[in-house]
Amino acid sequence: MKIHSSLASSFARKAFIFSKNILQNEMGLSVRKNRFLFEKSLCPIYITITTNKNQYGSFNPKYFQISLSIILAHEKDSLIKDVLRHELAHYLTWLKYGNVMPHGEEFKNVCMEFFKKSIAEPTLNLEKDHEQRIGEIEQEKILLKIKKLLALAESNQAEEAKLAMLKAHQLLLRHHLSMESIREKEDFILYSKVVKTQSRKDGKLVCLYEILSHFMLHPIFVIGRGEIKLEVTGTLAEVKLAEYVSAYLDHELDRLWLESGLKGSASKKAFFEGIALGYKEKVEQQLKDFNPLEKKALQKFDQSKTDFLKNIYGRLSHKRTQKSSDENSLSIGRQAGFNLSIKKPIDKQNSKTFLIGE
Repeated sequence: MKIHSSLASSFARKAFIFSKNILQNEMGLSVRKNRFLFEKSLCPIYITITTNKNQYGSFNPKYFQISLSIILAHEKDSLIKDVLRHELAHYLTWLKYGNVMPHGEEFKNVCMEFFKKSIAEPTLNLEKDHEQRIGEIEQEKILLKIKKLLALAESNQAEEAKLAMLKAHQLLLRHHLSMESIREKEDFILYSKVVKTQSRKDGKLVCLYEILSHFMLHPIFVIGRGEIKLEVTGTLAEVKLAEYVSAYLDHELDRLWLESGLKGSASKKAFFEGIALGYKEKVEQQLKDFNPLEKKALQKFDQSKTDFLKNIYGRLSHKRTQKSSDENSLSIGRQAGFNLSIKKPIDKQNSKTFLIGE
């Protein structure tokens, strides 16, 4: 999970400068503002900071991204540089040889060409004295309450369901407003996590994006080589809420499509577009019960959310898709979206990680 704070930003900047120096002075490559030249190609230098305590560094070739654990921020510069040398060696190995064994002969050859033999080692002896506490007890309590309200929102009794959903959204709003006031006073830690990865964007992924945005979260599409990720940013509790919602919807949206009896890719796209519209209408109807102060606060938060995303991701772009002309599928999806309730999520298996990644 990526982390955003003044410490993380400072550490990322420090690692970025270290990387440029290593690329230029140790590897003999031409370095520009935020890229380096390799065989007539300009390659980006992109550093992200994560909360991973078991994997101190990794390189993702699909996004040209080097990730470092936040616990390295308190370590000696020499150790940080060794982790960066290891990941930059992975970067150069991928550029020279493509998709090969992570710590195979090609990687070892690159390490030996530019660095010392120990850089090729897949592990480091790193003291764990500086483990970062990331638990947020009060937010966890709020998250649990929201989950219970979302579960009540699936009640067969319309008024009970509406009341539960309204309370959930009001709690989300008030929770975010209190968090915003804290952010203005002190360094506030935020996180980013991928909740869905696909080979391409489709109607279902866009639908999931739209629904998550109604939970006061920060969804964004991150596009890589042959892959697109749906990533959310917020407090630790908010990111867990996104996992809760997306885990359920990932399967529920497929179930609703099969249940609709519709056929064809065009109908499927229109159906998921309708679900997003229907869910939006449901939320907007509930927001009518908000008092004027809460409505004004919600508008302020929407703007601050956009400004915040720009600060983290830089320039943001939004491409509007043409509205579907399949009115029948759109209408069926809209009704399904209006009736949609978030139930118990489906658990996901944890994937194995290593000390120093590929």
